Amino acid sequence: MEFVPDHQVRHGDISEGGDWTVECVNTPGHTSNHMCFALQEQKALFTGDHVMGWSTSIVSPPDGDMADCLASLELLLQRNDQVYWPTHGPCIDEPKAHVQAFIQHRQEREQQIIDCIEQGIFKIGEMVPAMYHDTPEFMYPAAARSVLAAMDNLVPGIDADCGGECSCATCHVMVKADWTGTVGGPNEAEDSMLDLNPERAANSRLSCQMTVSDDLDGLIVDLPEFQF
Repeated sequence: MEFVPDHQVRHGDISEGGDWTVECVNTPGHTSNHMCFALQEQKALFTGDHVMGWSTSIVSPPDGDMADCLASLELLLQRNDQVYWPTHGPCIDEPKAHVQAFIQHRQEREQQIIDCIEQGIFKIGEMVPAMYHDTPEFMYPAAARSVLAAMDNLVPGIDADCGGECSCATCHVMVKADWTGTVGGPNEAEDSMLDLNPERAANSRLSCQMTVSDDLDGLIVDLPEFQF
């Protein structure tokens, strides 16, 4: 049975009652429908999972989106809330500094991904131990989802929802004619996944299955329209 709310709230909606006023603040990223709520009289923001008091939140594609998460953090910097009450962790009484630190942390993670690629580490399962060496291993699966989200943000249009396991075809690219010989063709598993894609072309590849080398420096590919 599909859930239908009694009342659907939107960004900027106001609810009032007696001596209190609550404003809806749309903050997608952790999830696509995440909402914070501002108690205006106290300049307090209930941040849910968008800004936690002890750590950054997992961003898990496809519902979670790193670009949306970063935009939602930037949105909070434009507000004048004096305190945050998160769902997890203690209250945050220096909210702007906290948000700035979260944005910097996300940017540092993206740089770590670039560093991994430059070191020849291309699979998320191999990136996570290198990037999260001070994190308990039981948290690696959640970390892998956030790494995937960060990679999506670094390369818009190439979602790669399966994390390089050749099981989703959301990293579909069309290799320019001048490069098809250098790149080569798909293997059997990749070929099967591409057959499920209605926009498959003769020069189609799954980018997660293309081995990166110096020979591909300057490679140009086109992206199918559905991935935008």
